[in-house]
Amino acid sequence: MITKADFFQNCVNYSLFIHLTLRDSWLELVQKRAKGATEMAAKPKKGTFMADNKQDNRPLSPFMIGQYYRPQWTSMTSIFTRITGLSLLVASLLIVWWFVAAASGPDAFATANGFLTSWFGDLILFLSTWAMFYHMLFGIRHLIWDSGRMLEVDESELYAQAALVGSVLLTIFVVVVL
Repeated sequence: MITKADFFQNCVNYSLFIHLTLRDSWLELVQKRAKGATEMAAKPKKGTFMADNKQDNRPLSPFMIGQYYRPQWTSMTSIFTRITGLSLLVASLLIVWWFVAAASGPDAFATANGFLTSWFGDLILFLSTWAMFYHMLFGIRHLIWDSGRMLEVDESELYAQAALVGSVLLTIFVVVVL
């Protein structure tokens, strides 16, 4: 039978082994990259760097939205999909708080229910309903893309516009009808 001291010593030895293994792998990687960087700096090939491209005078990265960079529907909806995913996490925590408060007692439930049924709570739940449909429809878009369909820019932008309108209509339907 293993004692607590032996178990603890085995855990320390195992974590030390993992630490040393990762450290050695990391050092090898750094040395390889440093070697590759010095070789590249010694004799760079023409056209290797982005700055060598003299076809036009545009900036090298789309950091300036406006005259240099036009946001596409796909990029903007991708950003909003990430935002709605995070907001759904917050809404889920609020709903869990409501359930825990209901199980805790009448005073805790009155506090949680008062917050969630206030105008601010109603706004959060309304926006969470929209975020849920938005996130679902754009998740379906990714499933379609994974199947190799709708990869053309015009088809993708059309789906983005339709899914945005669909998420708003589904939200209104749920809030008004249900």
